[in-house]
Amino acid sequence: MSNCLLAATWQDVLAQAAARNNEIKSAQKQLEAYQWLYYKSYSEVLPQISANLSGGNTVNSLGNSTSYSYGLSASQALFKGFSNYFNVRTAAVNYDFYRANLVNIEADYYNQVRLTFIDLYLAQQNLAVRKTIKQSRDNNARMIKLFYESGKEDKGNYLRTVAQAADADQGVSSALRQLELARLKLSQLVNETVASIEGEPAVGQYGLPDIGGLVKNSPAFIMAKDQLELASIAQQNTLGEFLPTVILTGAYQKSGSDWPPTSASKALSKCLFAYFPRRRQLC
Repeated sequence: MSNCLLAATWQDVLAQAAARNNEIKSAQKQLEAYQWLYYKSYSEVLPQISANLSGGNTVNSLGNSTSYSYGLSASQALFKGFSNYFNVRTAAVNYDFYRANLVNIEADYYNQVRLTFIDLYLAQQNLAVRKTIKQSRDNNARMIKLFYESGKEDKGNYLRTVAQAADADQGVSSALRQLELARLKLSQLVNETVASIEGEPAVGQYGLPDIGGLVKNSPAFIMAKDQLELASIAQQNTLGEFLPTVILTGAYQKSGSDWPPTSASKALSKCLFAYFPRRRQLC
């Protein structure tokens, strides 16, 4: 906490909270990682392409021989026992889960910040009231003391006003401790030293909430639903291990002793990997 917010409004605190909380940053990075895993899952359904280029010179008793070759090969999985489909679904559900997780962490954090902001606001108001009470009781005690010393007030009433003034002092000290505690909590939450706050907490206008809609759209509900779906996908994916895999492969290559080589060759094949129950390759 290097800087200090001398008189922060709710918007100031909210801006600091969004920029400085490490838990939210961690959840954002986690979501970003699963977003890239989701994009990567689609690569399994795309064709795999590779290229090669080679050249060489051989010296022997018959003389020098030179050879060149280059080629391109590709393979496409036509069917892999639905594993590609389940992998994409798993990545998509994981991405949705961590997106809801980020919203859930942000909601919990901002709720804590708002409650702590309200506590600090109430602590400031309480201290102001306690100081007013203390000033009033101190004035009352001085006035009663003058009456007592002039013989117009009894000692019992004078001692009572002195005790009330001392109680007011204790109330101010207690309110100061509560204020410091609330200030420390808010400063820790926003990772910034908050000296005081100004203005009242923002209050929205809300009608009667739709409890059913709120529950279904809540991050906790979405995360629980995603976990259930991940378990279902894992159970269905186990059946794919007993299904065949069909892969289409093709290659094109040119070779020769001169550059560019002119002798061309092409190949196209389809391989079937089956489980009966052991894996067998039928090409």
